[in-house]
Amino acid sequence: MSIQGIAGQAMGAYAAMAANYRPSAQLRTAAAMAAAAATPAATIGGTDPVQEFRNYMKETPAQRLEDSWLAAHHLTRQQYEAMSPQEREGIQKQMATELKEQVKQAALAKPGRKGGILV
Repeated sequence: MSIQGIAGQAMGAYAAMAANYRPSAQLRTAAAMAAAAATPAATIGGTDPVQEFRNYMKETPAQRLEDSWLAAHHLTRQQYEAMSPQEREGIQKQMATELKEQVKQAALAKPGRKGGILV
């Protein structure tokens, strides 16, 4: 048998495997898509990512900043709203102080600027 004959047989075997593989892969993909469509998004991870995105986009930039600050301090919006007015006032003062310091540090970090004033 020649090398071309062996190569031809090998190619034929690979072609047969590929032919068998494609339909099964497509079936698996179709089955997975059908299962995902049948399962509500809220039951997959407990949340609906599309609804979370919509809620995020409805927030004002101030609300987004507040939420990110709360998350950095391991608090949720619900925990914050459940606090007493005195606790919330203390959190707001701490938040304002830290955010002012972050803005000041960002201004100082820019090249060619000193204290927010162009040099």
